[in-house]
Amino acid sequence: VYIVDCNSSNGTFVNHCELGASKSHLLNDGDSVVIGRRQFYYLGPDEFRIFLKVCLLKRLRESKQQ
Repeated sequence: VYIVDCNSSNGTFVNHCELGASKSHLLNDGDSVVIGRRQFYYLGPDEFRIFLKVCLLKRLRESKQQ
């Protein structure tokens, strides 16, 4: 997955480094992406599956406690 800054007014940052206008950057698992005031973390397919499993297990535990 690539991210591109399309001449945004606030800039786009990957791992605290600003992308130049119209420059693309290949995202890797765990990369920090800041767009405006929002920070995101990129999770590749394998990491995303693990994240979903952890969330599902957490929900199942919570529902059993209620």
